[in-house]
This record gives sequence, C-alpha cells and structure tokens, in this order.
Amino acid sequence: MFKKFKIFLVFFVLISCSKSDLYFDQNEKINISKEQLERLRNYLEGNYFSFSLDTKIISSPPVKFAISKSGDVSAILSCYKADRTDCDEDIDFYMLGLKVEKKLNKKVFVILKENYLVKKNSKKIKITKDNYQDIISKYFVEVDVKKNYFFDKVILKTSGSEYDG
Repeated sequence: MFKKFKIFLVFFVLISCSKSDLYFDQNEKINISKEQLERLRNYLEGNYFSFSLDTKIISSPPVKFAISKSGDVSAILSCYKADRTDCDEDIDFYMLGLKVEKKLNKKVFVILKENYLVKKNSKKIKITKDNYQDIISKYFVEVDVKKNYFFDKVILKTSGSEYDG
C-alpha cells in the first residue's frame, strides 16, 4: 500500500511540475521591481545574495529564476553539483514555489531557465551582456512595490546538502 502511495506521489509531482502554468503568458510584459531587476542581473552573472544561507553566492550556475505577477517576489534555484543531472530542478523548483505560496499566498512563475528567457508557448531567448538591455525593455516593466521578498534554494556539491530560504 505504501509503495503504491509513493508511486502516486511521484507521478503527481512530476505531472504538476510539467504544467505550463509555471510560466508567464507570452503576450504580457513581466512586472519587476527595481530590486528584483538587480537580483535578476546578479542571477545572470552567477553572483547573488542567498537569503537561505545569509551569504553572497559567487560563481553559481544559474538554474531557474522566477517572479510573482506583481513583481515583488522572486525565487532562485541554483545548483553547485559537478554533474547537473544530480539536480532535480523541476521538483526542487516546485517545492520552492510551494514554500513561497505557503508563506506569502503568491505564486511565482519561471521567467529564466539558465540564461534563457522563457514564456509560455514561446521560444526561449538567450540573454547575453550585449542584448540584456533590449530584452529588459521589450519584455519587462519596472513597478514600484512597498516591500520585496526574496527566496532561494541552493543545491550544494555534497550529497544531501541543500538549503532553501
């Protein structure tokens, strides 16, 4: 009985993680606050402040960056493992998204996978230093917010070591 439940749970999580509602609609501009825009730039450079570890993360291979529709909540998933196949990015991000939703009652949507802008039913667009400003002005709109919220999950090299905040 327990084995069937575990199989069902894994199947449910995999189906939930693959839903396209984790991504922004291709027709809408993405709201983002000034602080979140700075965090996005830092994410692309692989250097950002981890609130879960209370330290600056340097040379972190970016995996996913997500933001709320209101532009005031962001979530970063990064993986330090030598073999990136050890990082189960869909499940790890799904769990991070659930944590955000539980704490703030807001959903975050993936806007970057590694260095690519991703939107629902649209092709990925690689972001480089050369096209960064063009991408920001075309796909984002800066918004004023009262408070920003930052979440992240860092998967470290050591087996079983991961932190989220």
